[in-house]
Amino acid sequence: MWRLSSVLVFCVVLTGCVLSNDAVVPESAATFDARLLGGWEEVGGSDRAVVSSARTNAYAIEYTDSDGQVGRFEARLGRLGTRLVLDVLPAPRQAGSSPPEAGALIRGHVLFDLQVGADTARVALLEQGALVAVLAGGASHLAHVTSGDQLILTDATDRLRVGLARYLDRAGPFGSPSVWHRTGGPEPAAPGPDKSARHTAAAALPGAPTAPRATPNASRTAPPASPTASSTASPTAAAQQGQDPCFESAPWREADLLFRRDPHWVGSDGAYSIDLGHERILWLFGDTRIDPSGRHTRCGARMVRNTVAIQKGADPSRAEMTFYWGETRGGEPGPLFADQGDDWFWPGNGIRLENCLVLFLMRTRGSSGGLGFESAGWNAVLVSNPDAEPSQWKVKWLDTPRNALGVVVGSAGVVRWGDQVYAFGSQEPVKSHPMYVVRWPVAALRRGDLRAPEWWAGADAGWVPDSSQVARWPAFENGQSELTVHFDEPTRRFVVVQSVGFGAADVAVRFAPELTGPWTQPRTVHRPAEFYRPKIMIYAAKAHPELSGADLVLTYATNTFEFAEQMTDSTSYYPRFVRLTRCP
Repeated sequence: MWRLSSVLVFCVVLTGCVLSNDAVVPESAATFDARLLGGWEEVGGSDRAVVSSARTNAYAIEYTDSDGQVGRFEARLGRLGTRLVLDVLPAPRQAGSSPPEAGALIRGHVLFDLQVGADTARVALLEQGALVAVLAGGASHLAHVTSGDQLILTDATDRLRVGLARYLDRAGPFGSPSVWHRTGGPEPAAPGPDKSARHTAAAALPGAPTAPRATPNASRTAPPASPTASSTASPTAAAQQGQDPCFESAPWREADLLFRRDPHWVGSDGAYSIDLGHERILWLFGDTRIDPSGRHTRCGARMVRNTVAIQKGADPSRAEMTFYWGETRGGEPGPLFADQGDDWFWPGNGIRLENCLVLFLMRTRGSSGGLGFESAGWNAVLVSNPDAEPSQWKVKWLDTPRNALGVVVGSAGVVRWGDQVYAFGSQEPVKSHPMYVVRWPVAALRRGDLRAPEWWAGADAGWVPDSSQVARWPAFENGQSELTVHFDEPTRRFVVVQSVGFGAADVAVRFAPELTGPWTQPRTVHRPAEFYRPKIMIYAAKAHPELSGADLVLTYATNTFEFAEQMTDSTSYYPRFVRLTRCP
């Protein structure tokens, strides 16, 4: 198994990965970044690394794992297409040593995507499964062989660089990044302010766009410039427009009680919200524990696949909440949206369009691998009376077209912009979660007609019909199955809120001038208090711009890898609120 969480700039155990016999970054193409030098420690773990300079434009890495074993590596940094990559090779093994990489069958080169800052580095491993699929489909002609769980690229350096540069322009070539923090080394040339007392997303990220991108042959999705903005906006507001939002974060414990007052509803995840109007907010939840006894205990509680709630009042710390679920034929608690055969439904996102409500659902079934489930596509329903209580809803199941990519349409952000509704979805089961976007005219959705979406196919092709043979193109990579997208009016930027990481995860934001991008890389805006708990799962971070009580309200879900702990720990398996305040 890969221990990607314990990787900064090297491979710990060279199995189940992509190796190359020859260097991907030769000395002639290598660059040097002094910010890599010094000591580093894995966030949420105990693995450590010390990076020092070696021969010309190269690094020497000494890595100590959680068991105290030491491994040594050589590395070169360089550009491959538009990406900054690190080419890592285990150093020649010394007599009598037992380094963590001792199990490697081949002393091969391993490739990583690298993002390095003054005191934080993010690194992602070249994803084996995605490359195997591309090679099997004939879309890449890199020479290769397999050895057990390893994919070994056998081309010479020149051919490797050409072939991999083309491949890396595709969606999802790298897995989810792991995060490391600096523990010592050269001081940054221009140190920033102390961030120990607060979590802040920078107002302008490195490489962030400053103007909308031209999209030939495509309909523009960027907001039009206001003709009166310069004459009516204050100097501060005018300065904010065109910049990425900046926020400071804090947990909101008073609001957390919103999910904990019901005697029957005793824990869930998901937590999408939809503005129904008049300070009435719909919440959508996934797997939920319902206590039939009404004693607010998980002992004897039933697990149902989906539930909903209606919040009355925009401030969650003062609002009232009523929860709703279905009932089985035997009178037991059941999902509001019933199972179909072996498939069940977790709610995606949704949108209210005047007198109707459209909800997207993630169709899911059990599996023998991974976390015990897998995607089975997507569905959608139309509610014709959204002002009624959910127990009285009139629900119509809609025809939803399948797609060969495996994109779960509507599992993520759903946005109305102009006369179109845009729905984001993750490609499953690709681990790097490329995020695709489709759209329909508002009028079609109001009729419940989802049969003819348009897909984003990149800046050159623009929007193409569902019947087109043109390749679809993701809006961004390294998303999540669940995330939100909304428009930030003060800065006139679109904002994604998502979790970053698996297990112990951060809440992150990214920004774009248009729904189709270009999107910045995710930037941590909040580290949950649960981050350092053992066996924790933090996921499903989302924004709720319709809520009040903060400049922006977020939630994230918590869970544990220990099932018994979920039953006894009342602090786990509830959504948690976060308040964001705009930077002064």
